[in-house]
Amino acid sequence: MRRQRSQPADHGRASRETILDGAFEAFTKGGYRDTAVDDIAAAAEISKGGIYFHFPTKEAIFRELMRTTADKLVGKVETAVAAESDPIRKAEVALATVLEVFAAIARWLASSSRPAPADGASRPRRTPCTTDSPG
Repeated sequence: MRRQRSQPADHGRASRETILDGAFEAFTKGGYRDTAVDDIAAAAEISKGGIYFHFPTKEAIFRELMRTTADKLVGKVETAVAAESDPIRKAEVALATVLEVFAAIARWLASSSRPAPADGASRPRRTPCTTDSPG
């Protein structure tokens, strides 16, 4: 029996998922503003070029992460209400599921908010046009 090779589309989807998982981890640690594409690449264990092959900007990564998170929320709600037959109970279960997810997001946001440095200096802002190296 011959082993089937994975299709390029499957590999591409897996790479995108790996990047999004790494982005979630990186954004959790540093927040959006202080997370660089390099941080996402390190967390995803993929090259920076590999990231740019799938996403043109950090904002595109963030937007896709939010979109897929919303899709996962819809899936969780649909799964939770499928077991219920009473419409009122379906609404209660749907609301409880949404609130649980939002509470988890609130905990995530709280954990990704970092206080300003003790000396009062602001953190350097990373943008695509700046580098961390002098001159």
